Amino acid sequence: MQIHEYLEKIINNLNIPIVIINQKTKEYEWMNNKALEIMQTTKIDFQELKKTNVILNSQLYQLKQINLEKEKQAIILEPINESFIDNETELLNFRGFFIKYETLYSILKRKKKEFALALIEIDEFENLVNRFSYHQAVSIFFKISEILKSKIRQNIDILSRFNIKCFLLFLSEVDMGKTHKILNRLQKSVLEYCKRDFPFILTISVVSTIIQPSLQDSNQIMEELNNLIQKLMYTMEYEKKLKQNFVIIT
Repeated sequence: MQIHEYLEKIINNLNIPIVIINQKTKEYEWMNNKALEIMQTTKIDFQELKKTNVILNSQLYQLKQINLEKEKQAIILEPINESFIDNETELLNFRGFFIKYETLYSILKRKKKEFALALIEIDEFENLVNRFSYHQAVSIFFKISEILKSKIRQNIDILSRFNIKCFLLFLSEVDMGKTHKILNRLQKSVLEYCKRDFPFILTISVVSTIIQPSLQDSNQIMEELNNLIQKLMYTMEYEKKLKQNFVIIT
């Protein structure tokens, strides 16, 4: 066996997707086992990948393209092993949220089921920071997160930290009525806990929307998610000028 045959065998068994494409004919000339596995499970066309980072099969990859001789191009997807957990609260960060979100999104699309996306904000969180300290305020945030986690379904719902005072919540297979009941239950649980354990009243405000999943491409799903979050943030900001401690479903 010659050296190039050894190299091909090694590359073929790497856990890094690699494909070689003829740029003129747009045909695949070669791909390793990992690339074939991803193509079979996701039905992805590697030539359609445009952004630097892409999520496939719940794994984050960095896209690299290398131009070879005779109009051939190698596409390499290098796994990125970054933390998906927020260090301060032990919740998923946004990157971790999206990986689970994309997986559940695809499942619900196949099942033709809706889901709810909600933004949950701790009211007057800045006053907690000013009254105590940032560290103590984060401890309170952590306590609230434990309450919220205990009230949702761990396998099909997602809770993550969105920013210093907000959570992002995904509720699977819910309609508007069920979403309203769940969010009101969360709001009541936080209030009851704070009345019992804190020397002050602490409330949460929630804005949510119901989604019928319809997309397949990771980039489109991410773009849709970002647009939904922007709308929720705008609604939250607008409603906060009028009141606090509310649940709104748009």
